[in-house]
Amino acid sequence: MSAISEYEGNKILEFFKSNPDNEKKLISIAKTITKNTLTHLSTNDAYKIVILHSESVSSILNRKTVSKEMLLKYLTDSNIPVTNNFTKSTLVEQVIEYWKNLENGVKYSPVSSIQQPEPLSQQQPQQIYPQHHITYSTDHLARPTENFPINVMSRNFCSWFYKNFNEFTIQPNDFWSDCTIHVQMIDRNGDLKEDSTITARLVLNLLYSIKSQFNFYFNPNLSYEGTRGKYVILNLKLSSSLLTFLIYLRMDLHGLVLILCCGTLHSHESVADGVFESVFGLMRDPFSENNWKIKNIKLKLQSSIGISHKAPELQNCPSLQQFLALPECEETL
Repeated sequence: MSAISEYEGNKILEFFKSNPDNEKKLISIAKTITKNTLTHLSTNDAYKIVILHSESVSSILNRKTVSKEMLLKYLTDSNIPVTNNFTKSTLVEQVIEYWKNLENGVKYSPVSSIQQPEPLSQQQPQQIYPQHHITYSTDHLARPTENFPINVMSRNFCSWFYKNFNEFTIQPNDFWSDCTIHVQMIDRNGDLKEDSTITARLVLNLLYSIKSQFNFYFNPNLSYEGTRGKYVILNLKLSSSLLTFLIYLRMDLHGLVLILCCGTLHSHESVADGVFESVFGLMRDPFSENNWKIKNIKLKLQSSIGISHKAPELQNCPSLQQFLALPECEETL
């Protein structure tokens, strides 16, 4: 007897019948289960085979044949919101939770394991370490360009990136597949070590390797003085040195938005061991609902003795000065 209830079975059938392509996937799963011994299967035949030989709804939806796109479309068609950083596993959880809520007559809410974050635009920069150690300047909050869309986006992105980076929850699909990174690390003796790589997975591996090796916590300065966005405009006359540098980083100039951010590095509570300077090149991915993804990263880490109580600011970051000279634009992204 199948461990899947009649209600769950009906929902599985509804899921696969919601789209003609989905029906083909159901038949494909049934053929895999029967090792292709049954070649001419109807949708109902395939459904009976899959239900009979599956331990749970989750085991069906987690099959490789069931794609993220199928799950996302089903949830979207059912008016179910999903988080921006969804994975296939979280989509499966949401589908199952949605069905359970319908069965129990409960109004749908996202699964408890997926925390819906407060909109980033409403979040305030958070200080993980005691505020008397590193303070953020509020002297220039009235700058006219501070709330340009590109600067709001920059603060949102850096808040998201460094929070998830510190928690090791950044995923390869947050990057373009051909993403590049260039890292500079300067120790307290002034010795320089550089590293670079390409492809999303290798970039993420390098980032996590550095974080794990030094046990760094990245604390970004999310004020206007510490985080800003810049457009790379194709018809803009870039300085030869900046253009050469962008090409060296393999930064694609078409449709690129640069996000500059600096902050402090901590290895244990309340102690600042150094500073970091970062540049992210972001581009929209038309094959991922036009979401912004990371195309390029330039990261500089510098260990220091006697860190100032004042948070680092972009204007004092040597590696960011050429980027900082690019114009700020009021256009909507």
